[in-house]
Amino acid sequence: VSQSRYNAGSARRWNYSGNATTSLVSGKLRVQGNATYTGVASGSTKSSGALVYVRFKCRWISGVTNIIVSDNVSATSTIAITNEEKTYETTILWNYTSARAIYILALGGAGTFELDDIEVREITNSVTNGTFAGSTGWTFSDTNKARVWENSYCYLSNALGTVGVQSRPEIQLGRKFIITYQLVSVDAGTFSFSLGGINFTTARGTAGVYSDTLLVTSFASSTLYLYGSTTFTGKLDNTHLYEVPSYSAYRDWE
Repeated sequence: VSQSRYNAGSARRWNYSGNATTSLVSGKLRVQGNATYTGVASGSTKSSGALVYVRFKCRWISGVTNIIVSDNVSATSTIAITNEEKTYETTILWNYTSARAIYILALGGAGTFELDDIEVREITNSVTNGTFAGSTGWTFSDTNKARVWENSYCYLSNALGTVGVQSRPEIQLGRKFIITYQLVSVDAGTFSFSLGGINFTTARGTAGVYSDTLLVTSFASSTLYLYGSTTFTGKLDNTHLYEVPSYSAYRDWE
């Protein structure tokens, strides 16, 4: 995002619509109305399916208290704001391929709020072979309980505790990660991931696509673990691990 700090001049590359007015007030972008704010950076189009990380400062002034961060198609994140300036962060799974744009808008009516220090960046997946096209990158402790099936998913059978691992050197104390994955089918039990052997995702026992955010508060090793929380039988696929970037006050999305 260009001109993420509103301390002088106009907000370059930000387009305003939605019956809104804007002004610069004490170095903040003040938004008045039910509005859409589009930050467009130069360069090639983002790929559909990319995970985009958005962080910004915001303060509610009047009207509705919820805002949406969106790609203007289907990826949205709703944030409740307060009258105290705070830093908010969210991620959206990018679906829009015809333009590089992030929309920030009031939800459900007119609202007035201030924005500053907006940071937008794509974060990349670090898992090797999360689609299980073969066993490259994974080590299975017991192939009767966890193995690649038809080069298209990981089949787990009566899996309890750790049944597979992948070394991930980026898993370190104090770092935050988003892990997304798909349980294609579940026959029994619950499944979770562990980052470092101590930090666990929510144990889940139904088919679906899931996302968890974990802060590494302690760890035994820099490893991603496949873990049967209760004796689990099912199919796992499309595993991704994203490190949430550390804060920087200004960052262009290029």
